Amino acid sequence: MNREEIIEAVNKYIQNENTRGAFLINGPWGVGKTFLYENYLAHNIANLEKRKKGGKTNVYISLYGISSVDDISKQLLTNIVLARFNKDKNNKTIQVIGGIASIISKTVSFSAGPISADFKDTTESVLELLNLIEIKDLVICFDDLERCSIPINNLFGYINNLVEHCNCKVIILADEKNIGKNFANTNVEMKYLSVLAGRKVEIIDAKEYNRSAKNDNTNMQSISVNQLKEMNEVLYSENHFYKDIKEKVIGKTVYYMPKTQDLLEEIIIGKEKKRAYVRDEKYRIFLGQNLGKIVEAFDETQCKNVRIILAWIDTFKSVYEMLNKNYNKMKYYDDILLEILRYSIWSIVSIKENKKFGYDDAFGNAEYVFFKNNEYTRAVRYIFVDKYLSSEYLDENDVSSEYNKAALRFEQREINGLPERLFSKGEAYG
Repeated sequence: MNREEIIEAVNKYIQNENTRGAFLINGPWGVGKTFLYENYLAHNIANLEKRKKGGKTNVYISLYGISSVDDISKQLLTNIVLARFNKDKNNKTIQVIGGIASIISKTVSFSAGPISADFKDTTESVLELLNLIEIKDLVICFDDLERCSIPINNLFGYINNLVEHCNCKVIILADEKNIGKNFANTNVEMKYLSVLAGRKVEIIDAKEYNRSAKNDNTNMQSISVNQLKEMNEVLYSENHFYKDIKEKVIGKTVYYMPKTQDLLEEIIIGKEKKRAYVRDEKYRIFLGQNLGKIVEAFDETQCKNVRIILAWIDTFKSVYEMLNKNYNKMKYYDDILLEILRYSIWSIVSIKENKKFGYDDAFGNAEYVFFKNNEYTRAVRYIFVDKYLSSEYLDENDVSSEYNKAALRFEQREINGLPERLFSKGEAYG
């Protein structure tokens, strides 16, 4: 489902008081589920609830690293108190200050008006506060379910109580395929031994295993490290248990996989300008004008990871500013800038997602790179970009040298009547 479809589905869930169960938004890591909530769902939910008499308070909690339901209660209680003392009466969501709530809940003591409690003893503190404040009538977003350290049956029992007995609406953000896998990585030595029990094996790397398997299809005594890890996750993750109990707690599941175009529009342009990630007006206009080229480059890398996109935007800003300052009056500036833009996207995705490049320097003074699973789509390599990504130092001499080489290459192409982006997308070469 896309953004608008999920917003509509969440609206129906929030407005229907007879709906039971939690609402799960499933999607791969990094696809932008948190970004979707913070920039669209939270504001939308707040607007819906403020129209109601006694509308629900909207609370956001990341489950990353949380190891007990008492810790969740502390977070909820802190958020409720902060909401009641929130001066902004027109906006009932407090997800923006969730980080403050997290800090407060981990301090030695907590005080807000007449309410005071010592958090040294978690259980007693939670019970003491529960006598003063009821956890009810909330819209709660639990993020990072797959990173939670609470056993899934305990966590789902807690969530079920919020939904069934506390008149709460619960939205969960998760990558379902990774739920429970963190339990496979505790006491890992003993678990690996149990996976290997009764078998005479040789631990070899994946490449060696594939080579030996081709030579001997009956050789099942050797497994790769990756296969051992996968077998351990299959046996010891709680994912299978999650699937068994999911239907008792989750009322509706939707899958979020935004189009690259929509994702980049949200980040660069924003639904409203004030929500755009890029605040520098000149840089934002440049990115907006070249949105199609940016979308094309990310599609070529098959990357939709929001964190990588944001990292690229932050990183490329310095490159753009240097080029714009020193070369924007020169011939071929636009062509070279877009070539560097494209390669910078390829390069940062290659580093962040460990996607290997192949290299080919058989074409004049330009070196071309391609992803090893797609050798027919190529980009011109700019070495200063690689150096910058690895060192965070942008060498002006390196930029000047490579820019001049690129300008000469474009001039030669123009003289010879060759296309400006040779060997770019799916074109034959040789």
